[in-house]
Amino acid sequence: MFNTRHNEKLMKTNYLLGYYNNLLKSYGNVLNMNYNQYIRTLDNAGMKMAANKMYLLRNNTVRK
Repeated sequence: MFNTRHNEKLMKTNYLLGYYNNLLKSYGNVLNMNYNQYIRTLDNAGMKMAANKMYLLRNNTVRK
């Protein structure tokens, strides 16, 4: 039989490892950027968000 005594602790540990794995995937490429590349990335992300919001306001639909 499967021992369920440590099940909750193992589930929390699994969740935390998954969280940190996703965090590293999301922000790992920033580590290799210099300052100017990072600022350019932020500016581009801001422009994309603004363009998407304008699209949503004009068309009242969701764009992916």
